[in-house]
This record gives sequence, C-alpha cells and structure tokens, in this order.
Amino acid sequence: MALITRIEKVQVVHHGPPEDCTLLMNKDLSTPFSVAMHIGELLMTRSVVALVNGEPWDMHKPFTEDCELQFLHFKDDQPDIPNQVFWRSCSFILGSILERAFKEEIHVELCSFPRPNVRSGSFVYDADLKLPDWKPTSAELNCLSRIGAKLQHDDIRFERLDVDISVALKMFQDNRFKILQIPSIAAQSPSGNSVPVYRMGDHVDITRGPLMSSTQHIARYSVTTVSDIDSPDFGRLKRIQGLAIPKQLPVSDA
Repeated sequence: MALITRIEKVQVVHHGPPEDCTLLMNKDLSTPFSVAMHIGELLMTRSVVALVNGEPWDMHKPFTEDCELQFLHFKDDQPDIPNQVFWRSCSFILGSILERAFKEEIHVELCSFPRPNVRSGSFVYDADLKLPDWKPTSAELNCLSRIGAKLQHDDIRFERLDVDISVALKMFQDNRFKILQIPSIAAQSPSGNSVPVYRMGDHVDITRGPLMSSTQHIARYSVTTVSDIDSPDFGRLKRIQGLAIPKQLPVSDA
C-alpha cells in the first residue's frame, strides 16, 4: 500500500445473484473478494474464483481497470472453471504438505505439478523426496492426508504476487528444479520477466493460477499413492497423488 501514493477508482459492474449492480472500487487495492463483502456473505463464502472481463481471476487479486465481474462456485452453470481451480489448488496444497511433513534433515525439492486433468479424478505433485526406496504405509499416507484435511478449519487465503524474475530466482535458489523453470515461465508473461507466485500461509510456490479463494472450500483431502516416475527433464522423481472433495459437494460415507 505504501507504493500506491494516489488511489484511483475503477468501475466494477457485477453480474449475477443476488442482483446486478455497479460499484466504485480502489484500483490496485480492491479485489473481487472486496466486492463480495459489499454485496453479501453468501458470495464471500461460496465463491471459488471470479471472472473479470470474462477471464478467470483470483478472488484476492486487485482490479487494474474498469471491468465486468462474475462470481463462480462449484454448483454454477460453468463448473469446469471452478473444478480446474480446485484441482490446481489441491496440487499446490500437496506441495505444502510435502515440505512440512518430513524431518528437517530431509531436503524435499518440489519439482512441479501438471495441469489439472479433471477426468483423471485426482491431482498430483512431482518431487524429489531424497527417499528413493520409500514405499509409504497406509498410516504414513493417512498422516499426510490429515495435514491437508486440517487446512479447511484454518481458512487460509491463497494470495498471488507477480514478481520480477530476479526476485523469483532468489526466492527459489535452493530448488534446482524451480531455477531451471523460472526463465521459461517469465518468458511467457506479458512483460517477459514476471513470474507468478502464490502464498498459502508460510508456503510459497510457482503456478500460473488462478487458485481458489481459501482452504475453507475443502471438505475432504486424501493423499492416496506415491510412485516412481522418470522425468525426461529431471530424472527420477516421486509422483504423489491425491483426492479431494469440495465443501459445496458433500459425499455420504454410506
């Protein structure tokens, strides 16, 4: 906020329930979540991601210009976008779990997670766990799952920040995979030198996004399998796979 010396206004035209309306918001400060706070609590709690001028947009990403706004949720007429956002967010969470779950002497290096494939019914993260012979037991998988499941009660926001390539290289200097990926990611940005990073609590990772508004959208989260893969670019890695269910789509135990 200290970098924004003059606050300018943008016009945000909201389409959708409870009613269409127009609001004046603060440029580079106000977000779709800010609009939801003005309109109603239901939009705050159920909205997974926004559409800004027709493009998927993080709920906590500031507006940059006058725009038209829609909110999307899991029971919407356009479920594909929320589903993609949910799986991508679950992969991001899986990276956080892997960095937290092991002892300090085990240096976990996160590699990347593929684009969400909703038809596969699961999400994955590829990483070097420095445990080539590890075959996790059911109890160990359950411990990993509990870390993810607990996040729904913590209600942690996913916050996006686009950083310069030089900053990104310093942030991930201890990860040989990210160091190799960052230049190509930056080259694909509009400026040619920007890298999108997201923060969830104290976990920071690279992803093009968008991600869901917060971890409170998770109902169930399970880490199901760990298998060996041979990456053509990075060699031998572990592929960790998981399943999750959003809170808005309850499933019976029966």
